[in-house]
Amino acid sequence: MSEQTTKLLWVGDDPAPENVRLAASGWDLHCCAPDESIEPKLRERPLVLVHPDGYAHDPSRMTDLVGALEHACAFTIFLLPDDAAFSRGTDLQAPRG
Repeated sequence: MSEQTTKLLWVGDDPAPENVRLAASGWDLHCCAPDESIEPKLRERPLVLVHPDGYAHDPSRMTDLVGALEHACAFTIFLLPDDAAFSRGTDLQAPRG
């Protein structure tokens, strides 16, 4: 039986920091910017870390990002700053059309 490598997608304006790279040592780590099309990358990456940087202060851009993640079969973790422009109660659901 062959061993599969865990695939991790880092979404952030900056590359994944050293502590993330060390924690994901041996994993297939791919980085992309929050405004980059992430849907194709989500098809093969079951774990996503989102560090939205300046996006954390822009609910409309965060909504777009959440919309891209909405139907993904991926476990997503958002790393938000304490002073993010919205709270846990903010509705970030993608707009329905």
